[in-house]
Amino acid sequence: MVMEIGALRQFAETIRCGSITGAAQKLNLVQSTISLSVQGLERELGTILLYRGRDGVSPTPAGKILYEGCIDVLERVERLAGEVLVESWGPLVIGSLESLAVTRLAPFLVRYRERHGQVSMKLITADHSLLAARLLDRSLDLALVTSPENGLDCTLLFNEELGIVSPGGGPFPSSLRELKGKAFLVLPEGCSFRKRLDRIFATHRMTAERIEMNSIGGILACVSAGMGHALVSRSYYEAFPSHEELSFLPLEKESMPVYLAYRKDKWKDLSFGAFEKEIREDPGFQSRIP
Repeated sequence: MVMEIGALRQFAETIRCGSITGAAQKLNLVQSTISLSVQGLERELGTILLYRGRDGVSPTPAGKILYEGCIDVLERVERLAGEVLVESWGPLVIGSLESLAVTRLAPFLVRYRERHGQVSMKLITADHSLLAARLLDRSLDLALVTSPENGLDCTLLFNEELGIVSPGGGPFPSSLRELKGKAFLVLPEGCSFRKRLDRIFATHRMTAERIEMNSIGGILACVSAGMGHALVSRSYYEAFPSHEELSFLPLEKESMPVYLAYRKDKWKDLSFGAFEKEIREDPGFQSRIP
């Protein structure tokens, strides 16, 4: 025996309204749908559930028993649906490069929270390799990464313009050749910026002293103090509080793609679905796709 929730809801509303016509109007259904549902319940149960007359309907003794049971079942279903709805707006753990978190992601997260204040969020910053690993082991729900990875669904959001930032006070370098042999401040091995800088050095047959630091913010502060040069994105350079005192040498044909990434088998709740949709449509990201 299988009684569908929809049929029980229609039967209960018919009893409440005292007519099939009233139930149809309340549920925004045609009368024939209500009639067929009630008839289906009567066939399934093998008994008459409604007395039908010109003035409407009323429950038979069997109909009264079913109605009382319906009320309990439907209340339970409504409570369960509410619990599922709340749960489906679950927490989000988001990963990002530090530079992207400061420049692109932070303003978007503010807008997302304004629209979906019920969502609990956690932001973790790390290099690309660690972000990819945490996505794969399910420690992260989504992340902004700089290259596609096996097992991840990756969508291009925008491209970051890259350049060399140098201390203020001039003369400012006008080409990479002027920086041969100079000190460069770099992030630890595995960082996307460091990998790109190594490739640029190899392409231009350059050598340079590398001073390793673990924070892009610390790197720009040290560049500002005159310690050396660094490869950064234009957006992060422009976000640096005293960037007017620095120089930025854009590198032609050098940009860094940024992808929204998550596991291919990721279960998408309402929080996830809204985040994915809105970040793809957000002007702050969309306008930077070439």
